[in-house]
Amino acid sequence: MGIYLGGQVFSGPFNDSWRVDNKSGLYAILDGPDRTSKVLAIGESVNLRDAVDRSLRRTLKKDSWEGMYIAVRYTPGIQQHHRHALMEAVKKKIEESA
Repeated sequence: MGIYLGGQVFSGPFNDSWRVDNKSGLYAILDGPDRTSKVLAIGESVNLRDAVDRSLRRTLKKDSWEGMYIAVRYTPGIQQHHRHALMEAVKKKIEESA
């Protein structure tokens, strides 16, 4: 299962964070389960599960994943600055297509 976002293939979308591995990569929080869904938040982290849970609480001010979905792109072996650059490129493509 996968979803194409900002020029990259992401795993998911998942409807809760326990399905996300605590590995490095990019994440997108969506308002629906398909590629027509709105991206509510996007980020990168060395620990994706922790990052998406943190984003849910701090950025989106939510207590549950109800009505939201998570897509992830694992980036094993990629340094943080390269992961950040990839995240910015994905954000830009998403914004251009909106």
